[in-house]
Amino acid sequence: MPGKRLLPALLLLLVCAPLQAWTGISAFIGEYDSDWRIGNEVRPLTLTRYGIAIEDRASSGLRVGVSIGEFGLRLKNSAATESDDYAGEYLDLRLRWPLQISRMLTLHGDFGYGWHAGRLSDSGDGSIDWSRARVGMGLQFQMGLLGLRPFIEWRSVDGDVDLGGSRRLFENDAHTRGGLIVDLKVDPSGFVRFTWITEGQSGLMLSFVRAY
Repeated sequence: MPGKRLLPALLLLLVCAPLQAWTGISAFIGEYDSDWRIGNEVRPLTLTRYGIAIEDRASSGLRVGVSIGEFGLRLKNSAATESDDYAGEYLDLRLRWPLQISRMLTLHGDFGYGWHAGRLSDSGDGSIDWSRARVGMGLQFQMGLLGLRPFIEWRSVDGDVDLGGSRRLFENDAHTRGGLIVDLKVDPSGFVRFTWITEGQSGLMLSFVRAY
């Protein structure tokens, strides 16, 4: 799991690394509403994540990426009247393979795996840890400066949380989600990305991307 002291060191390493070593770098922030099944109970949550990501391209066209950052998690009870607030760090690994079909059309395959570790925000007691695996596919339409990519993905969350002094296992209640990615070019190598999640989860992520 990424630790509290490990995250600043990794951020410093990525920032100081020569940009020519990577084919893409981005900064992002996003917030999502979802549900977790904890035992026999379904509890709503709000997850906020921000961080940076880097990506390199292999000769085969495969993209290999890593993202690191911090998160805030509000885990509510089933009646949404009380909540436990956590803060922590995460590390995500990603494989992406874009297949160019035509000048305007690209098929994207995506696989990711990530780890999260957090603590209760208002005290030193209580922690939360989980891993997330996902496999997705999207079809991108490029029209001048605008790119549109509807997508769908399968994801699995597996973790444990300290609630009421005991550790409890949890998983995501919905295993599929879908949405739309909108890319808006601002110069030949930079673009702004909006990612809307509308199925199986709801939320929005804003990214600032530089491709080399």
